Amino acid sequence: MMAIKGDLSGIAAAGTTNDKITERCQKLTIEFKPSAYPAELLTLSHEKGARLRATVSEFGPVLLSKILGLNDT
Repeated sequence: MMAIKGDLSGIAAAGTTNDKITERCQKLTIEFKPSAYPAELLTLSHEKGARLRATVSEFGPVLLSKILGLNDT
């Protein structure tokens, strides 16, 4: 999946608990154990991650405009 804003990369980090989660788990008599999941991040730039290679035509207009930092005008 593409995570242009980086919101999907959070799956690699362990979750946290709070009072609402603890209360809900007690009501359901289940145990909540936050854990992280392995994730392989791909990159189009020289940032951290596995380098992804693609042609300009494979990007499409929306992704290409995001990468180039273009606006509607």
